[in-house]
Amino acid sequence: MYKASRILVPVDFSDVARAAISMAVQLADRHGAELIFLHVDAGLEKQIESEILYSPESHGSEASILSQETMLKDAVALEVSRAAESGPALKLGRVRTIISGGDPVGVALQTIDAEGVDLVVMGTHGPQGLKGMILGSTAEQLVKRAGCSVFVVKPTGLPYLRD
Repeated sequence: MYKASRILVPVDFSDVARAAISMAVQLADRHGAELIFLHVDAGLEKQIESEILYSPESHGSEASILSQETMLKDAVALEVSRAAESGPALKLGRVRTIISGGDPVGVALQTIDAEGVDLVVMGTHGPQGLKGMILGSTAEQLVKRAGCSVFVVKPTGLPYLRD
């Protein structure tokens, strides 16, 4: 039987990400897995570079990271409590959060390798705009490129297409 020991949950604070958090919490409870929540802010690296370059004595990058980390921890705590209300008492092991700047797909792939992740649980919005149609969504790219299984949670109302 398949058993996940480390579950990565990329979070962008959307409704579908909250649904993925809830699903990941339930899976972690069932498998006794560690949960790693990842939020990637593509503009964070540029913000830090700019603040250091133009005002190195008073840059607020630490405050920005702490603010995002607080938002992530609050969102995770809310979904954990919601999942606990809807079922048996959760027996969650370790829960960690990672905040990073950069390309969401690249950072997720690096995290998968560095942390020994064996399951990714994430939401999808589907491809957005021309870039999304050409490159695919973040979820689609991770399904294709990750060295582990990827469990994708669709938003409510997204049609299921059959050939």
